[in-house]
Amino acid sequence: MLGVGSASGKFGELLQGELPEKDSHFLVSFPISHFSIARFSYLNSDKNITIFPPHKIKSITLAKKIMTYFGLSQGWQLTIFSQIAEGKGLGSSTADLVACARAITNAVRMHLPMKVFLKFLKEIEPSDGVMYEGAVCFYHRKVRLHSRLNCFPNLMIAGMDEGGSIDTVKFNQELRSYTLKERKEYAVLLDEIISATKNSNIKKIGAISTRSAILNQQINPKRNLDYFINICNTIEGIGVISAHSGTYIGIILDKNDQSYFEKLVFIEKKAKERFLLMEKFDLFPGNNKLLPVESNMRINNVP
Repeated sequence: MLGVGSASGKFGELLQGELPEKDSHFLVSFPISHFSIARFSYLNSDKNITIFPPHKIKSITLAKKIMTYFGLSQGWQLTIFSQIAEGKGLGSSTADLVACARAITNAVRMHLPMKVFLKFLKEIEPSDGVMYEGAVCFYHRKVRLHSRLNCFPNLMIAGMDEGGSIDTVKFNQELRSYTLKERKEYAVLLDEIISATKNSNIKKIGAISTRSAILNQQINPKRNLDYFINICNTIEGIGVISAHSGTYIGIILDKNDQSYFEKLVFIEKKAKERFLLMEKFDLFPGNNKLLPVESNMRINNVP
């Protein structure tokens, strides 16, 4: 019995912080067209478990939980293909887990309730909201949906990786507490970004994203933040976006802008002056429950 599932990654967060209520750490995602794709083969006559790549321990843990929940034996093979760099704030781990769950349910033809799935994720690690379609506000520590937001497929990110990697689990364990003043500001920003998405105010979304990146400098500073804010202002970009628990920073652009390509070239030039490579990340607003693996699709970790 064979099943395939997929999930998109995300580029950092448009907004991430904590609300005044207890245990209310949240993030607003920017889903991107980079994917994790899982292939699951159920072998009920075999008790062996194999996974590739072998370091995907979290996916093994989740697969065991799901198979136990379904009352099925633990003989299976799981292979994960990924376009998403690990430890960079692009949602690679959650995308792997979501793709894994979808592959398993497709293989065994059984339904896994979202409530149960989110419970399993919470037991494993803080998670992004990539199991939902489009942009969402998500309680990443409680692993619970806050709200869905409108998406704008014309947006993209010119992203730069400052290097290194961050362990998300460890990062969340060591994250300092926000002050009441900061939490009140995050509550205002969240209300504003929800309103901005409803009203298609992409400039306001960009301003909130930039503000969130600035606030996050106290927690996970980006050494080039001021540099890219200046560039964004110079070219009249939408805003700056940061991987709050990762290593990427980017500038949000509107692909419908008549000067889009000129702006992209300018960002790439300025990134090179800081010895950084610019990468393009398109927003992914669509349904990511199951995507075809095209023969020309560039994927990593292929066995």
